[in-house]
Amino acid sequence: MALIGQHQQTSFANPQNGQSPMDADTVRTNDNATVAKHNAHDNDATIHVQTGTLAGRPAASTVGALYSDENGRLYRDSGSAWVELPYARLDAAGTNAFTANVTVGGTLGVTGTSTLGTTQTGALTTTTINATAITATSVNATLTGNGAGITGVTVAASGVSAGTFGAGNYTFPGNITSTSGEVLTRTLRVTRTTQSAAGGTANFANGNHHRITMTGNGTITLSGGAVGGIYTVEVVQDAVGGRTVAWSGATWAGGAAPTVTATANRKDVFTFFFDGTTYLGVPFGFNFASTA
Repeated sequence: MALIGQHQQTSFANPQNGQSPMDADTVRTNDNATVAKHNAHDNDATIHVQTGTLAGRPAASTVGALYSDENGRLYRDSGSAWVELPYARLDAAGTNAFTANVTVGGTLGVTGTSTLGTTQTGALTTTTINATAITATSVNATLTGNGAGITGVTVAASGVSAGTFGAGNYTFPGNITSTSGEVLTRTLRVTRTTQSAAGGTANFANGNHHRITMTGNGTITLSGGAVGGIYTVEVVQDAVGGRTVAWSGATWAGGAAPTVTATANRKDVFTFFFDGTTYLGVPFGFNFASTA
């Protein structure tokens, strides 16, 4: 291993005994002992930090030796390999300054305010994001999950920059308005739910298209609609047929509910408009073949 310090000395050869009024042998012995201690100190790699380039770092061989490269990274010799020591560098203002990516293997706790850059880009692949609020100017990321692991997050930004939402379901509590003026509401969501029962509930909060196969006489209850929403209900006779249907929450054109087709394995389709109070219903058509 290369010498570390700058105190290397050469053993004394003079003065010679008999050429000085003092005992030269004693002086030389003492001086050489001091030299030996200086050199041993300088040669002890475990109490000094060697510096140099990473390419010029010597082979690992001395347990505890330290080495700092040209980028300020610090390494410790394990005896068989150099291991980089983790540490947080402080800039002049006393703020942690990281010039490369930082990986946190456990839980990162922040007791104060965590400030992100104006725009965060990249892929959000964390299992769970459970923050009170994200208040950056824009969120510009690719969401690769199905949204189930992103909880309690409020995006209080002026806008969300162009990005990609991965496959999955995403819930928006309000309307989505585009810059060109279109307003998207949940009434446009096309989701079909099916059930078999003597009646049942068409909860339009779960989808705007419901298929109910009647297994007995019963009542179909309409609920969960958004004001201005348009919804569809299929009423299907089972293999027995002859099931009668009553409606809860519906007001029909002409004042009377239509009579459903009684033939087994046939279906009728009804359309409803929700005005905020009641579901205004009209028949779309009767006696269709009951296909899945």
